[in-house]
Amino acid sequence: VEIHGANHYLIHQFVSRHYNRRQDEWSKPYKYPLAVVDEVLNTVRKFADKDFIVGYRFSPEDPEEDGIKMEQTKELLGYLSSKPLDYLHASLMDIHSKTREGKYEGKTRIELIREWIDDKIPLVGIGSIFNADEALDALNTGVQFIALGREILLDAEFIEKIKEGRTEDIISYFDPTREDNHNLPPNLWKQFDNGFY
Repeated sequence: VEIHGANHYLIHQFVSRHYNRRQDEWSKPYKYPLAVVDEVLNTVRKFADKDFIVGYRFSPEDPEEDGIKMEQTKELLGYLSSKPLDYLHASLMDIHSKTREGKYEGKTRIELIREWIDDKIPLVGIGSIFNADEALDALNTGVQFIALGREILLDAEFIEKIKEGRTEDIISYFDPTREDNHNLPPNLWKQFDNGFY
């Protein structure tokens, strides 16, 4: 199970001041995400096998001025890395992206995150990994795992092609003239065609 605390979904909204303007007990930015984490972990302990994996995905920085800042993410990661989670997943559009503002401005987000969790918990990285070289580059950031989203949608055989040494056959871009290339359902095709990636 991956607890999705990223990408402007509900848990993320409780962390971000841009969304969370509550005046009650849930106004504290980490109270809701940590309550969800505790509830999921308690349920897993109660019902699942010991090898059942639970992770937490987070967005390290918001584009909105009053949104999540890296200083907040550092604090959240301190809480999360003390929980018995199996991994943390940094949700990034580009794994090599740099911070926007604050005292960490211009530093690479993934490097800061790695420094802050200090190998206490495995880290998954994602973002703009569209070919084998970019996958290796991503692993060289020091993350233990990489996730693939848009690339797997573009080419479902991405992993197999790398394993078989057919990296030149990887489809790493969206071709709106070739519906046969990607095997996407119609609505997802429209999203890609409208600039989703």
